[in-house]
Amino acid sequence: MDQDTILEILGSGGSELEALKENQAQLAGFLELVEMVDKLPEMDRRVSEDGVSLYHAISKEKEMAALEAALGAFFGEPVKRAGEPLSSDLIDNLTISYLGGVKEDQTLFLKKINQCELYGALFPWQRKVNVITVHLGLYNPVMSDDDYEKLEKLVTETIAHRVSEEVESGLAGQVQGISLPSFLQMSEMEGSTCSLRISSEDNTGMLHLLNGNLIDAETDELKHKDAAYAILGWDNPGIEILKAVGRTQDEIKLPLIHLLMDSMRQKDQREFEKGAPPPVPKPEMSKPTIETDRTEVAPEKENPDKQSDGPAEEIPPEPQEKEPEADDAIDDALIQKDTSRNAKRQTVNKAASNLKPKKKFPMAMVAVLAILILCVAGYFIFQGIKGDPVASDYQQLMTKVEQLTIADAQEKLLMDFINTHEPGEDTTRAEMKLQEIWLQNEDDNYQKTIDAVNKLPIDQAFEENARAIYTRFLEKYPNTPHAEDIQQAVSEMSGLSEDIVFSNLRNPGEKDYIQKIDLYKNYLSLYPQGKHRDSVKQMFSETLGESYMNFKREIAICERDAMWDTCLTICDDYLTAFSAYLDTGEVQTIQNRMLMEKDYLVLQTQVLEVDADSARRLYMAYMTAYPDSSNNKEIQKNLQRMDLDATAGRQWGSLKKSMQGSGLSRQEKIDGIEKFISRNNTSRYVAEAREILKSLYKDADIRSAEREQSRKSLTTEEKAKKETEEQYAVLVKRQAQRDRVEHEKQKAIAALDETEGRFVLSGDSSVIDQRTGLMWSLLDSHGEFGICMDHRTARRYVRELRYNGHDDWRLPTFAELAGIYKNKPYFPDSGAKWYWTSEIFAKGYSYIVNTVSAKQETVFKKVTQDVEACGAVRAVRP
Repeated sequence: MDQDTILEILGSGGSELEALKENQAQLAGFLELVEMVDKLPEMDRRVSEDGVSLYHAISKEKEMAALEAALGAFFGEPVKRAGEPLSSDLIDNLTISYLGGVKEDQTLFLKKINQCELYGALFPWQRKVNVITVHLGLYNPVMSDDDYEKLEKLVTETIAHRVSEEVESGLAGQVQGISLPSFLQMSEMEGSTCSLRISSEDNTGMLHLLNGNLIDAETDELKHKDAAYAILGWDNPGIEILKAVGRTQDEIKLPLIHLLMDSMRQKDQREFEKGAPPPVPKPEMSKPTIETDRTEVAPEKENPDKQSDGPAEEIPPEPQEKEPEADDAIDDALIQKDTSRNAKRQTVNKAASNLKPKKKFPMAMVAVLAILILCVAGYFIFQGIKGDPVASDYQQLMTKVEQLTIADAQEKLLMDFINTHEPGEDTTRAEMKLQEIWLQNEDDNYQKTIDAVNKLPIDQAFEENARAIYTRFLEKYPNTPHAEDIQQAVSEMSGLSEDIVFSNLRNPGEKDYIQKIDLYKNYLSLYPQGKHRDSVKQMFSETLGESYMNFKREIAICERDAMWDTCLTICDDYLTAFSAYLDTGEVQTIQNRMLMEKDYLVLQTQVLEVDADSARRLYMAYMTAYPDSSNNKEIQKNLQRMDLDATAGRQWGSLKKSMQGSGLSRQEKIDGIEKFISRNNTSRYVAEAREILKSLYKDADIRSAEREQSRKSLTTEEKAKKETEEQYAVLVKRQAQRDRVEHEKQKAIAALDETEGRFVLSGDSSVIDQRTGLMWSLLDSHGEFGICMDHRTARRYVRELRYNGHDDWRLPTFAELAGIYKNKPYFPDSGAKWYWTSEIFAKGYSYIVNTVSAKQETVFKKVTQDVEACGAVRAVRP
């Protein structure tokens, strides 16, 4: 907490408070100590208890030495350590008197700040190991109640700030070191808004807070107020902070303190009606504690050896007995407790006043004192006639003990009686009764331990969790007579976890090979000499074999589709995962082959982009890197074609040079070119030769002259008749073509019904593939024209298409065509044998294209065709 906040809470006050404000470093250190102690595990803070200290809690886990070290970080060395007597210079210390004295087994820290004295006290319980009451506070006999209340608020705000941080820092997490009632009270002070998931054994419920108020609750069976009472009555609940779920309606309509007190009464009443002792709850509400609040059963017998430091205090009158509403309603006749700090301060102030010079009493005061002395004397005479007061107290004690069903309350009554009475027959009987309660508690906790083990899930953590539960019981009761039974139970559990782990191996569920292998390794690590070791090793070996067969299947698929990058990734993954378990030599061989195929695919692209000499060097480099490659034969053929191409180049150059002269006739040129083409039909110079040949044919105009001569021989009438017949034939042919196309369209549309809704008609000339979203032409080129075409014509055909008004039709890829003809439901068959794709590659002196057959099948091979081949086109867009 920052200094500005501290000063704001303290405000202005008396000189004592102002002196504290001047020592902010010491005050801030004290608050840090409070926050640190409050964070310790199993620290049961008494939030609502009216005590003499600024901070009061019970530690149920830490040893005295650990708590002494924690407090010593602020106070330094204790002025009185447990096991040591109180030094003579502290006998008259007012802070010690304020605390009711310090016993030999208790530890006390003091730190002086001007006229105030900060203290830290550790009071161990006498018959419970590592149960220690912690007091942190301040004593100043003249500080006003208003100023002291400001200090109380400052400590409360410090603790509340910690709870607020847990609520505000993410609203998701377990709350540790604070009980449910305490957390609710802190949240109320902070005005927190959140939801809490509360769990206790098999119970789970929700509490909803709005601006600090508990507005709603629910469990599996209850809602609203009934659910709130049920949850507040659960034993040792866990608290998980969640984000608020948006509830604003107050379904509880009761103050939190009323809910807390009433829930405790209902819980005790339920346990009382069942006739069985309830589980020991953590003390949350105002309950008497033996360690901090001194109790008085009756006036103590006078000790003639003990000198009084001042006038004797009046004996308080015994309160009237009334029927207890719940087990924790302990009669004040047995435990008398100051209900405010003022009572304690006034008692110490009396002791302090004895240190001042005595004043003379007026006569009226002397008379009153005389009457008081006579009354006291009469009281003791009456008690002497009546009988032994201790025996009367013991009878009253046992009556109360029998009425209670909460073991902690019974224990506190008996311990207080033993600690505040002289040793004798009655204290011995009280100790025997206390021992009986402890033994019963031990038996009850043993039964709870057995029940907790029986409720554990039977899994691989069962043995470990069961041992932990048994160990906690043995640590709490090291001399228990149940130790032999526990050891027997633990020995019977041996091997059960191994069987559970092995069972999980036999039924691994949806796990991949690596996860299964990890399970086998975990078993062999946990149980190197286990009874299922051989079976696990066998499963280990079988799993490795299955993984390798799966690897081979995946490689076969990617190799078939020439997906070399995918093949290499599969090899890398397998080597990474299984190199430690298998001889991976064969896998590495496969990996090298995949790399070789990938490099060859890259090589085919590279040689198209360079000249012949560079291409030759690339080919030679590949054969050097991969001398055993099956592609080397194809490379040798390519090199031979390159040599032939070079020869053809020289021949073509010579022929062109001879044609440039005037010595050859047109017919001789035509003959020379036709002869060159016939001998070098795969050469890259053939295209140029064909263009020149066409030009020569055009110049010769042989065909044109023949048509002209035929036309001149016809009469005008014959010409008109022939033109009419030709036009009619064209019309008939066009009509037949339209009829045929329309027939093919209707046939294709009808076939779409067999595709199970995958292919849907779009407009009158296209189809949408619902699986990929691609738009395909309803008719292919075969259906529309009844002819085939080479790849160049196919490209021109798709560029000129305008189906449904679209002008972006194109040739499909291999994967797109395979998607509709090799995956069910198939695209309707049109009668075409195979289709062109857009994937064209150079192969030697020519170009090849990937094609897809129209056969409807799921297993197929990739087939390539020369660009001059004749196939069909199924156009696609976009």
